[in-house]
Amino acid sequence: KFIASQKNETFIGVKWGDKYGIINLKNEIVYPFIFETCAELSVHASIPQNRQAGFYAFLTITKRATIEYYYLNFDPSKNLITTQRNHTAGFKIITKNSKSNSTGKCMGVVNWEGKEIIPCSYLLIRDLKYNTFQVSSAKGIGLMDTLGRMLIPPVYAYMYELGRDSTLLQVGRHSGTWGLYSRSGKRIADTIYGGFEEPVGSLIPFYADFNFRVVNHSWEHDEKRIGLMDFSGNILVEPMYDRINKDYPKKGQIRLGYGDNYCVIDEKGKLIEGQFNTSILQKPTSEPTQPTKSKNKKRKKRIRWL
Repeated sequence: KFIASQKNETFIGVKWGDKYGIINLKNEIVYPFIFETCAELSVHASIPQNRQAGFYAFLTITKRATIEYYYLNFDPSKNLITTQRNHTAGFKIITKNSKSNSTGKCMGVVNWEGKEIIPCSYLLIRDLKYNTFQVSSAKGIGLMDTLGRMLIPPVYAYMYELGRDSTLLQVGRHSGTWGLYSRSGKRIADTIYGGFEEPVGSLIPFYADFNFRVVNHSWEHDEKRIGLMDFSGNILVEPMYDRINKDYPKKGQIRLGYGDNYCVIDEKGKLIEGQFNTSILQKPTSEPTQPTKSKNKKRKKRIRWL
């Protein structure tokens, strides 16, 4: 398949039977014949190589309809071969018949050797991402890792990545309130907020609870109020604003506004210009109007006997 030379050492990718391996000029086996494909990395421009020293090869093993990738670094100075396993491979989502679920199906996850990682008891399991699976049960949506640990309990109605930051997960309830988790399972904010936006530096913009209610047979809610919290859930700027401009007036700065009041802060929440809004926003009430009592007493109806 290839011949590569590095510091007076020569490595040859060859096929023996139906498998590939690597030998040297002395016909000594450098890496065993266990691979189904074999190619020198320089011919795959799309694969990040990050070469510093030595020679890299690209090989695959196919098992259980899953492909494993190995990056082999031949370092002649140490005469060692190091392998780096692709962390996204080696797991498979399986489906079984189940009478306990309304769909008649249940899903689980097994590893490369067929060992059960996540029990086959979930309605839906989404593909592996950052070593985590999104799992759905009858109670809601949660998150589990490749060791079978429950990171986020499956009790939420919704779960979304927070914009382009896929390391943060926004969880929601049917009541319309939202919370925030890291993908490692750390709860940043409980489900008491109106939503979140992509982080700006070390700050996360959030909305105060909109307090939905029914007025005249239609849904209404409080005015939008924006605040900022850090990645530990500590509120650094109270939700006193209805406007937010990112990277304004300069890159890395945030301008917040409410009416004629405004302030400019940096990505750490430090005040640069203006002053923080300290006015108290009155929370609209949704108390129903009580019917007025009539002054005229109701007359009793006379019964006419037939």
